[in-house]
Amino acid sequence: MHSSSFLEIYDHMYGRQIDHKYFVFLQKKLRKMAAKDDMTIPLLPTRYYHIYNRGINKGNIFFNTENFKYFLNKYSQKMPGYFDTFGYCLLDKHFHLFIKVVDQDQLLAKALDDFEIVNQTFYKDYVMPWIRRMHLEDAAASTDLTNFKNLLNLYALHGDTHPASPAYPPDLKLASFIDQLSSWVVSERFRGFMLGYAKAINKQASRTGSLLQKGFRRKYVSNDAFNKKHVLFYIHHNPIHHFYTDAYESYTWSSYSAYLWDVQTRLCKHEALDWFGGRAQFLAFGEKYKQNKSFNAEWIIDEN
Repeated sequence: MHSSSFLEIYDHMYGRQIDHKYFVFLQKKLRKMAAKDDMTIPLLPTRYYHIYNRGINKGNIFFNTENFKYFLNKYSQKMPGYFDTFGYCLLDKHFHLFIKVVDQDQLLAKALDDFEIVNQTFYKDYVMPWIRRMHLEDAAASTDLTNFKNLLNLYALHGDTHPASPAYPPDLKLASFIDQLSSWVVSERFRGFMLGYAKAINKQASRTGSLLQKGFRRKYVSNDAFNKKHVLFYIHHNPIHHFYTDAYESYTWSSYSAYLWDVQTRLCKHEALDWFGGRAQFLAFGEKYKQNKSFNAEWIIDEN
C-alpha cells in the first residue's frame, strides 16, 4: 500500500490528518505485527512456503565464504525428510528459502528417528487439549505422552475428532492434532538447524549472544504454477535487488545456477522446471521478471 493511500484511509476513518513522524511510527508498528503473525503460520505437510530470516539488529549472518558453505552443508544434512527445497538465496544479512513440507507419512517416519520427546510447551498447548477432546485421561495417566513414539502410537489407536485442518490456517490452534504435531516437528527441526549454525558462527567469531532474529518468518505459497514461478524468481532476483550483481548467474550463493545444468543436487529442480515448461522457458521467464518484478504478492515478506 502506498503511503498516500494509507494516509487517506486513516484520515477518512478517523477524520483527522497525521503528521509524517506518526505515520512512520504506525508503519513500524504494522510491520512488527505482520512479522509476529508470519512467525505463527503453521508449517503443514504438502504446503509450499517462502521462508526468511535475518541477522539480529539487521547485522551480518555470513562473514566469509566458508560461512555460506557451512550453512548450505548443514541445511543439506538437517532438512531432507522435512523440506523439499526449490530455491534459496543467501545474502550477508539474511536468507530466503522456497520449500514444500514433505507429506505427513514421510515426515513423521523421519521424526521418529530424530525426536524422542515433545517439549512441555507443545504438550500443554496441544497434547493436553487433544487428550481431553478424545477422553484419553486414563491413557495419559499411565503412559508418558511426552514420548514422541508413545504419542504417535496413541494417535494411531484413537485418531482425532477435530475437523480436518483448513488449507491455509493462520494459526496452529485451528489445525487438527496430527497437523499440529507435524508443524511442531518441522519448526523444531528448522529451529535446531538455525541454532546450530549460529552456535558455530559465534564460536568462529568469538562472539556471544543471538546471531539470527528470534523465530523465522514464513508465508504460504499457493499451489499454482503462477505463484510458484514468481516466488522462485523473487528469491533468485534478490542479489540484483540488493545490488550485489546485475545477473542471476553471477551470484554464487543462490540456487539459480543449479537450474542451468543437469547436475544432480538436493534441489527439486525437475519439478520446478515443469512449472515453466522446461529450462528454456525458465530462462525466458527470468529475463522478463527483471522488467516485471513481483512486489505486492501475499507471499512477499517485508525485509524492513
